[in-house]
Amino acid sequence: MGGHVFVLRGDVRRLVCDGWLLPSDDRGHVEPAWWAPPPHASSATREWLDRLARDMSALGPSASELARTVDARSASGAVPVLTATATSHHDVDWDRLAAAVRAFADLVLAQPRLGPAGRRAVPLLGVPAVGTGAGGGSALKGEVLERLLDLLEAVAEDRDVDLALVVRSEAMAAALRSHRRQPQHRQLFVDRLGPALVASASALAARVRRGEVVLFTGAGTGIPAGLPSWDGLLRELATDGGRMLDDDDSLRSLSALDKATIIERELGRERLVAAICEAVSTDSYAVGHALLANLPVREAATLNYDELFETAAADAGRSLAVLPYERPEPDDDGWLLKMHGCVRVDRRRDIVLTRQDYLSVGQHRAALTGLLQAMLVTKHLFFVGFGLTDEHFHAVMHDARRALRGDATGGTEIFGTALVLERQPAAELVWKDSLTLVTVGEAQDRAGAARKLEIFLDWLANESDQGWQHVLDDSFASTLDAGLLALRDQLRQLEAMRDPLEAGGAWPAVAALLQRFGADLAEPAGHPRPGPAAAAAGSQEPPSRSD
Repeated sequence: MGGHVFVLRGDVRRLVCDGWLLPSDDRGHVEPAWWAPPPHASSATREWLDRLARDMSALGPSASELARTVDARSASGAVPVLTATATSHHDVDWDRLAAAVRAFADLVLAQPRLGPAGRRAVPLLGVPAVGTGAGGGSALKGEVLERLLDLLEAVAEDRDVDLALVVRSEAMAAALRSHRRQPQHRQLFVDRLGPALVASASALAARVRRGEVVLFTGAGTGIPAGLPSWDGLLRELATDGGRMLDDDDSLRSLSALDKATIIERELGRERLVAAICEAVSTDSYAVGHALLANLPVREAATLNYDELFETAAADAGRSLAVLPYERPEPDDDGWLLKMHGCVRVDRRRDIVLTRQDYLSVGQHRAALTGLLQAMLVTKHLFFVGFGLTDEHFHAVMHDARRALRGDATGGTEIFGTALVLERQPAAELVWKDSLTLVTVGEAQDRAGAARKLEIFLDWLANESDQGWQHVLDDSFASTLDAGLLALRDQLRQLEAMRDPLEAGGAWPAVAALLQRFGADLAEPAGHPRPGPAAAAAGSQEPPSRSD
């Protein structure tokens, strides 16, 4: 199928991948910001970053090698590769940058594949927005990003490898996604997914842009990040408790809820909850988490205990209130409903494990049940990572049918979309009146199907988040077409009218419009605007010489 380049907003250090590019100049200098722990970093991540900084100090400078591995792999098994993508003169040397990126890719591909990324069908490499900051391109970010994307696509094709271009700022993500809508880049998605899947993703993205979609995620989203499946986790815990569930046909046929009930009796509630939380406690998220968190969806719900979606959303610059533990604030970008509890120590009391827990949810969370039903009535449901035979999935769909139709039967309204790895004819018959099942792969190649699902999510995120935050940023001006340049001039005129608009009371509405196009309104219109270099200094990208 050929290599693929994902574009996402996040933190490359927390991405589950085979290796990631740690940028430096030709003297091996790395900006200290790369050692600073990201927000809410786990203890494992903090220890790894400390170890990485120590190993870097021991590695020393090199004037001859473009790329060198660092021993300190991340908690997810990704190998950092010190890569000289910039010169000490702070300019963009395109030939050098291209050679450095290729050397980085070759070095990662020569390493043993460890951790959850090693089970992926194609190796995945993480690359930050090299060249857009102290690397020399701060005043022409748009041009640098477009050329970097073209370079990464060539490397992906030549090396048959996937790469994730990970940016930190909203403007960079908007510019890249706009660039990828050009015919030659869109054709790459058609080549990898086929016209039907691209059309399905585009249609779903139109719903997202209209604010019609609520996201539901299940346990399947955690497997690419190394989290166990629910059945796999229960088997491990059953062994720990001395009872082999698979050794007894009658026990093996039980539902997951009933298996958990038996294990709880063997281990005790406290020990069972602690074991489950330990198994799913990580802050290294998969590319699928990042792409789902990049979707501009204001309402989401999950049955998962882990916090990977919340972590990926925070790294994407989104503030989500986690219900029922936090109160939504006006400035939040949305909320996430955790229907079955959370691994955080102060939230574990709500974890749903056994059938008794499951049956008690409705009694103890009447308000949340009402909120869920309101979503089911007013939104289009988008399911990712669910097995269509899962009891929890059936319960959600049952509530949806009742909320929309007044009973659990009858009607022909399609009110949701579910992504599935392989075609399931029986499930299609069961859900034909309720769900559109989007099948991305074949049963004989589940790893390949999982990768195609990620590529589907990449195009979905690209088409859903049609932001324009780069339009009023001078460093992207060279990449704007004639129409956007004319719009930019008109918006500048609006910005210059701040004083009279404030006097008349219209400024807040105009300011909201301008901010959608990336205006920096911290200073009144009469004050001088910062130039491109100053704007770059305030970029959300890590202040590395590679950026």
